[in-house]
Amino acid sequence: MQKKSHGLKGLPIHVKLGRAILKPVTLAFLLASILIGGLEYYLYTADADFRLERLKESVRQRLLSVGNTAALMLNGEKHAEIFDYRDDDLQEFQTLRQHLRDVRRVNRIEEELYTLRLKDPKERIASFVVMTNEKPYIGVDYIYPEEMHRSFILGVPSTTGIYKSKSVEGRLWMSAFVPFKEPGEDYYAVFEVDISVNNLLQENQKISQRLMFFHVLRGLILLILFVLIYATVGNVLRRVMARLLNRPLSQVIQFTDKVKQGVLEPTLAVASGDELEVLADSMNDMVKGLRQKETMSKFLTGMALKEVMAVSEEGKELSLSGEKKNIAVMFSDIRNFTTISENSDPQIIIQALNFYFSELIPLITNHGGHLDKLIGDCIMAVFEEGEGFSPADACLKATIAMHKRLNELHVEMAAMNFPRFDAGYGMNAGIGVVGNVGDSLSLSRTVLGDVVNLAARVEALSKQGKSTCILLAEDFVQQLQEEYPMEFLMETTVKGRAKPVKVFEIQDN
Repeated sequence: MQKKSHGLKGLPIHVKLGRAILKPVTLAFLLASILIGGLEYYLYTADADFRLERLKESVRQRLLSVGNTAALMLNGEKHAEIFDYRDDDLQEFQTLRQHLRDVRRVNRIEEELYTLRLKDPKERIASFVVMTNEKPYIGVDYIYPEEMHRSFILGVPSTTGIYKSKSVEGRLWMSAFVPFKEPGEDYYAVFEVDISVNNLLQENQKISQRLMFFHVLRGLILLILFVLIYATVGNVLRRVMARLLNRPLSQVIQFTDKVKQGVLEPTLAVASGDELEVLADSMNDMVKGLRQKETMSKFLTGMALKEVMAVSEEGKELSLSGEKKNIAVMFSDIRNFTTISENSDPQIIIQALNFYFSELIPLITNHGGHLDKLIGDCIMAVFEEGEGFSPADACLKATIAMHKRLNELHVEMAAMNFPRFDAGYGMNAGIGVVGNVGDSLSLSRTVLGDVVNLAARVEALSKQGKSTCILLAEDFVQQLQEEYPMEFLMETTVKGRAKPVKVFEIQDN
């Protein structure tokens, strides 16, 4: 039977579809608004910062010019004769003060000028020496700013940025410090010149406001132009979409959105009789495969899933041969699980096991290990070399974390009416064979060798543990790179080993 094709009916759906496809254009409009606004703001702030720096640099140059001129003509020998308030009648003080007043008058400086002498460099204390004020305050202490310290110690002229005065409320200042030498002194004396920048900053603020208006106006013009272009292009695209797209494409879009959100349940039913129907069938097959892959992945252990991902995603060839690796193996078994199972409801046992595994197995993965298999209530985990860490250390840290978490779970499991689980742990490290075993139809990723067998036998001895029941074979202990609290537990003869094996137990911190 020939399938009927849908026409261009249902204009509202087309309009919705056109709007959905035009969402990137809307997003582009919003991004353009943000970018234009951001660009204009950046240009404005950059220009404002540049002008402010020019203003400060101009003030610095003027202050240094005045300071260098005044310091050059200061007589260091006369300056060295002035120390306290009783020296205001000295001829040296009168001469130097008149010099500073002349400098202030010639350069039209409204603020007072003064010199300072270093008193305590550790506490950053200096004392005033000569000042232009009518009432002298020779010898008064002054806690000087950090910038002045360089002038005192190194003899280097320095300036400050804009700062707020502590003595004159509401005024902003800039200062320059120019050193000059006194005979026989280890440190320099300093001439300080200050200038109030309030008026300059107010003028600069007015210019900034005019500049801001210009940037806002330019940004609005650019946005208006973009809106006009967007409206024109948007209308044209909507008409084109209304003519070219039909309902099946709307179904495809909705279907792909659900798949993107991880919903693999629906089936796409498109009967358009054209390429869209072929696309729908292909997408149905794709979702079916994804559903199967998602289901199968839940039955794969960490090692098996890692191998599957390497083959399917990284292009690694499936190998049926093994390779020797330095590994650490951990077995964890629930104590007296058989007795617990016989005395508990089977459904409760399965729920409790699933809760137990869901809390402990992620700790293995978090420490770089992989779940090899679950053997009833027993966990077998493997830590391989080449993962960027010591397999033994990673294995032990994961096991300690599992032990601590299980102790915490006792309260939670009791609240859920689950039986109490206590576990024993056995670990060994050494060279083992890692590979895929099975036949051509069924493979399992696992590890083999004496290192695995000994780990299992050590775990069987964990019932004899006196503290944590976390037991380590001596080969495992020798591979540890960090120190852990442990004690020698026993020396035992193990099947397959000619010499007795020393077993150690991790102690609680």
